[in-house]
Amino acid sequence: MDCYVMCFVRKNDKFLLVQETQKHSFQWFFPAGGVEPFDANLVAAAQREVAEEAGIQVEIDGVMRFDYRIRENDVWARILFAAHQIGETPLKSQPDKHSECARWVTLDELSALKLREKSVQEVCENFSDMEIWPLESLKVM
Repeated sequence: MDCYVMCFVRKNDKFLLVQETQKHSFQWFFPAGGVEPFDANLVAAAQREVAEEAGIQVEIDGVMRFDYRIRENDVWARILFAAHQIGETPLKSQPDKHSECARWVTLDELSALKLREKSVQEVCENFSDMEIWPLESLKVM
């Protein structure tokens, strides 16, 4: 099973996106990545991904969305967390193995970016109507 985490981080009227590396054709996406065996939990994995890809620290506010796919020999799951920046650290601007850069973008700016998935625009446009579930809804077994 593959499990991934993503973070929707909002700052006033802007949203945090990262430009992905060549592996993903330099497309723009939420900070995201796979949960690793060394991650203490899903929240820690999400915070790690934001730090690696955007260069900032975040506090996770809750769960916005859970996506999954079950196929014959494959199970895939992804959790979208809502988060906010801790402190005023500037976003990453130098490329590395995790991302090319990070940027705060407005809704108007989204249409000019090559987005990895249309869900990025959908979430940014509709976040105020989306329910955010408490972190306690994720149970460790």
